[in-house]
Amino acid sequence: MFSRIGRQHSTSVRQTLVAGVFTAIMLACAPVFAQLGKLNLDVPDLLHPKTQGLIRAMVAQEDNNPSLFRLDGVVGTAVSIDENGSPIVKVFTDRTNVRGLPRNVGGFKIKAVFDGQFFAYPKGGNGGGNGGGKPGSGEPSVDPRNEFPRPVPIGISVSPFINSCYAGTLGCRLRSSSGYYMLSNNHVLANENLGLTGPGGDSIQQPGLLDSSCVTDSSKSIGVLFDFVPITFSGTNSVDAAIA
Repeated sequence: MFSRIGRQHSTSVRQTLVAGVFTAIMLACAPVFAQLGKLNLDVPDLLHPKTQGLIRAMVAQEDNNPSLFRLDGVVGTAVSIDENGSPIVKVFTDRTNVRGLPRNVGGFKIKAVFDGQFFAYPKGGNGGGNGGGKPGSGEPSVDPRNEFPRPVPIGISVSPFINSCYAGTLGCRLRSSSGYYMLSNNHVLANENLGLTGPGGDSIQQPGLLDSSCVTDSSKSIGVLFDFVPITFSGTNSVDAAIA
């Protein structure tokens, strides 16, 4: 789960999943799964020890977000894993050496990441990544704004076929009993709650319109918007998610 300071917020929702199936840890994390559950995907194997570890880290993240965000210089938090595969809480900052940052929360190590402020590019503004391998690593340069052969990789430019010219990032691939999906943000795939889902819904283009000279091309379609979690523009959103 990723959290950040911004203008788009909604009231946090606590909802239990299926009574008697999940442990207290899972129920404590219900706000996140309640939101993601709206995407009509299969529930992951929440009983797996590695999954439980990540859930506990998400609970620690959620419980400590208020105090973390009170620290001057903290702009976001996330749950990840370290080089050993152990869950950690990442804290994104807009400067180095943020004062008062704890070493751990809820028994999970904190990793500070100096990443600067997060901004949502206005539609029609600059978009896409700059691509490229690690400096001096000899890795080949890959521009995520290019068109890629199917099946496309993650981390590349996408957008819906709409009148607004912008592009966002394909986050990851998901598998459900009903098929395969791409996961990205509501504001990327669903145009901030305006997207049309299901048969005849918004086609998703790769690369996105901003990286395709703002021209729609049916040959570049890689899917159709399937579902999204609506964004509420007041309070705190648990997720910003859509699938196609």
